[in-house]
Amino acid sequence: MNAVITQGVTLVNAERLTTEELRAELERVQRQSLSMGSALHDMNVVAHRQAEVILRLVDAHEAGDKDAVERELQRLSDWRQAQRKDAPKPN
Repeated sequence: MNAVITQGVTLVNAERLTTEELRAELERVQRQSLSMGSALHDMNVVAHRQAEVILRLVDAHEAGDKDAVERELQRLSDWRQAQRKDAPKPN
């Protein structure tokens, strides 16, 4: 099983910060928000693609189309092999 680690938002006591520190914190939060928004978009794209594949598999199965099921599984297998090939090697 793969572990998933999610970092939460860092909280700041704004009343203890100077104007310059507040500006710097605002910039940091804006950069973090853009980064998190981009990551969320990427995860949504993956989730939608996975859902489409699962639905194609179920549709083919329900239709009794074993060739289509096999094709979809082969596509998934090919994709997985490509991901493994391109993945960084552990040290």
